[in-house]
Amino acid sequence: NEPMEAAFLAQLAGLARSVELEVKDYRPGTVTKHPDYSELKVEIQAEGSYPSICRFLDKIPQLPRISSFT
Repeated sequence: NEPMEAAFLAQLAGLARSVELEVKDYRPGTVTKHPDYSELKVEIQAEGSYPSICRFLDKIPQLPRISSFT
């Protein structure tokens, strides 16, 4: 039920490293509580090659948490 932001950031950072993408900035937004879960929107600035960005976006759904991106 809690967003556990530090754990999520660690997962994103590990994923970024694995695809040779450098996270330059991570900005958490507000937490929205729902009956069965909490939602946290974050803004990420990252730098890398086009293929590394594509690999990063492709692997986000494989994280152990429900994640989406826009």
